[in-house]
Amino acid sequence: MEELSQYVKNVDLLYHEATYGNDQQARAKETFHSTAEEAAKIALAANAGKLIIGHFSARYKDISTLVNEARNIFPNTCAAEDGAVFHV
Repeated sequence: MEELSQYVKNVDLLYHEATYGNDQQARAKETFHSTAEEAAKIALAANAGKLIIGHFSARYKDISTLVNEARNIFPNTCAAEDGAVFHV
């Protein structure tokens, strides 16, 4: 994770997939996806300005759980949703 964050060090905006919540850590690993928490840890390590998470598993009818998991680590997190506009 630390190595990956070096590639995006100090970016204003980071988009990172957050397919699963922390409750699906094993599933994320076996399918080569990330959890919302992992995305937030990368944004924090990279000193990103803002984190946008997306590519959510269809199992999550309410993505607020994923957004909250990420915000617990990286408060400036938003969800990539249809029609969303982000200002940098």
